[in-house]
Amino acid sequence: MKRACPFALALALVAAPLAAHADPPPKVCIAVAGDPDEAVRTLARETEERLSTSTSWRVVADASTREALRGESPTPADQADRAASRRALRATDADASTLDSVGDALGCAWFVTLTSRSAGTAPRVYDLGRHAFVATPEAGSFDAPAVVLLLEGAVTHHAVSTPATTSPTAATP
Repeated sequence: MKRACPFALALALVAAPLAAHADPPPKVCIAVAGDPDEAVRTLARETEERLSTSTSWRVVADASTREALRGESPTPADQADRAASRRALRATDADASTLDSVGDALGCAWFVTLTSRSAGTAPRVYDLGRHAFVATPEAGSFDAPAVVLLLEGAVTHHAVSTPATTSPTAATP
């Protein structure tokens, strides 16, 4: 009878738990910039729902944090800083430092901001690993599937065109 190599057995014992703990999918923060109307808040909720039912993405787990980022009221006292940051968003490149700060604190790899404009909704995709906006289409008619496709397209394009970086490793609310 052939005996198992002790090294192979030890390697198998270590590898099994590691395989069970694969990296979680990237987390996406969704925020409504500026003065939100109900249509853009609804789009934010629907986009979060679509992302949360996918195995490719995660959203912020804490409901009150998601509500503060959507501009829904009343904002709990523990979310006042997030609500203030959201209100400061203007859907311009100047938002980068706010998105970095909030996104890092929430452990997000990507940030999607939604803004209501006269021509429709203006979604913007921000890559926290690269500290840059990677998709900024013109305002138009966007639904949740279109926002998710915009995010997926931006992620795919930048994964192919530039080397990947590690995502933030902050606490997960």
